[in-house]
Amino acid sequence: MTRSDSARDRPAVRSARRIWAGLVAIGVGALLTTWWAWNRPTGLTAPAPGVPRMPPFSRVPSSNGTLIIRVDHAALTAYCRALQLPDPPDSSATDAATYELICHRLQGVGPQPSADSVGKLGEIYNGNGFADRAQACYEHAVRLDPRGARWWHLLGIVQVESGDSAAAVESFRKAVQFDPANAAAHARLGRLLSAQEALEEAERHFQRWLELRPTDTNAHYELGKLAFERGQAEPAKGHLLDAVRHDPKNQSAHYLLARVLAKLGDEAAAAEHFRTADQLPNNSATPLRDPIRDEMYAASQSTAALQEHMLQHWQAGRREEAYQIALQIVGRRPGDFVMWRNAGLLARETNRPVEAEQHLRRSVEVNPGYILGHTTLAEVLRDLKRGDEALLAVDHALRIEPDDGTARLVRGSLLIDAKRYAEALPELERGLVALPDHGNGHAMRGFALWALGRLDEAELALRRAEQLMPQSEWVKQRLLELEALKQQGAPP
Repeated sequence: MTRSDSARDRPAVRSARRIWAGLVAIGVGALLTTWWAWNRPTGLTAPAPGVPRMPPFSRVPSSNGTLIIRVDHAALTAYCRALQLPDPPDSSATDAATYELICHRLQGVGPQPSADSVGKLGEIYNGNGFADRAQACYEHAVRLDPRGARWWHLLGIVQVESGDSAAAVESFRKAVQFDPANAAAHARLGRLLSAQEALEEAERHFQRWLELRPTDTNAHYELGKLAFERGQAEPAKGHLLDAVRHDPKNQSAHYLLARVLAKLGDEAAAAEHFRTADQLPNNSATPLRDPIRDEMYAASQSTAALQEHMLQHWQAGRREEAYQIALQIVGRRPGDFVMWRNAGLLARETNRPVEAEQHLRRSVEVNPGYILGHTTLAEVLRDLKRGDEALLAVDHALRIEPDDGTARLVRGSLLIDAKRYAEALPELERGLVALPDHGNGHAMRGFALWALGRLDEAELALRRAEQLMPQSEWVKQRLLELEALKQQGAPP
């Protein structure tokens, strides 16, 4: 190549070098951007204009050894207000695990709130008992995304819980509009409309609920109840028969079916279902399955939320789920003697007497002065046919508090089991001094008096039990037998 040729090529060479340098710079920039995206500190995104930074927070031990969250509350409040979020709770009055969740979720909201980030903050508040803050977040979320069916659904739930049924109806209407396959929203909307006597619209939502969940006993029950209220006995009977077929332990369905059968003139079948309803525990109906609500509680994560979730399951009759949550809680709080007793009660109610005994022994081991722990342990030992050990447990409770009514009644029942009626009677009477409206206590006293041959007094005690427990077939049957004995003049 000649010198002139080299000179001719120099501009091209220089241009190529510039292009290569630019490509290298772009590559290095991309690598740096990727590294920063993976390694930058959480929550330090640049705020939007006018939005202050999320203040830092940290865990620190308190004077009693528990953890607390340290944060500049005034700065955190300013941050929340700038993003149109509800004011945060006071960290000193909030469970540390809960407050840490709130802070992490607040980091995820700024600097540009979305329906999803604000709604998820609402779930943390909702699951931890901050209903007003949860509602504010859900209302903000549906303003950001008016088609957000999940947030309309959760907003409807908190509105119902706050007593604003009219607003809840509109929220659930939005929920089913934007998610027509949401069976739980149809169920909740139908129940609200039924309570407002908007029966035709309620029926449409109950029918849609049944289409989505054909074996849901509650859908059949609601349709049966609606038909009964309209005077349509035959359709009501069909739905209620399906309800008890899908859930034989649904007390409400058995009771309503008995009323329908009585109206149709089938007294024998009605009596059978009345008896079945009477033998089932109260609130034994299968609770409404609501995956969105369950996911909300799972997202809230804290021990306090778990405890609230356990109680809600328990009150709704979902004892198996409540028991599993109780086990999680005692795993986190092994020194909580009340929760050990709750675990024992739930183990008993889910037919786990051995586990119930273990949990209750743990409860009284943690707190030997816990009267209810000893009394409940005695009842479980009675279930296990270990009467002598049960008496020892209840006697321990009575040494702590001699006038405890529950312990006296439990001791009386154990003495009845042992046919020691003369000893049982004063225990029962002493227990009823403390608990005068205890239906089973009066029933056991009546039985003890009967066994001792004091029939007139037995009848009075059983009559009192009948007043307190009008649905008790056992009490009614004893009264009939007692009346027959008195007419015959025969000994008991």
